[in-house]
Amino acid sequence: MLYKAESPEFDAWHEKTKGLLLEEEGYNGIHRYLEKMIAWQKCEPQKEGVEDPKLKALERVEGYLTWHKERLNDRERLAEGRAIGSGQVEGACKSMIGARLKQTGARWRTDRVDKMAMLCSRFYTEQGDEYGKAAK
Repeated sequence: MLYKAESPEFDAWHEKTKGLLLEEEGYNGIHRYLEKMIAWQKCEPQKEGVEDPKLKALERVEGYLTWHKERLNDRERLAEGRAIGSGQVEGACKSMIGARLKQTGARWRTDRVDKMAMLCSRFYTEQGDEYGKAAK
């Protein structure tokens, strides 16, 4: 809403905000940056009675990040060697669960696929042993 997608302005804003999340301050840094942008946008002249879409977009982003600030610890996660994206989880689902569900000759009813996926995911995590003990 602020900048046209794939424009130099958007690319600069994206790099700036991504960098703020990965700095030591994480949420606090990006929160301060968005507060400044909101204050700046409020100074822009607007037509009487017309809501500013850019201001609304900034406030929505700031509200979303505030609601999820406990999850915005990307710098710490990276320092611990942990992932910050969903790619690893999606890849694991595709290879581990997909292989089980796509076996030659396998037939699955739609209502049972979720249960099989849950069962497979337990066996590929630390919960597998606990599940196996409880199932006995």
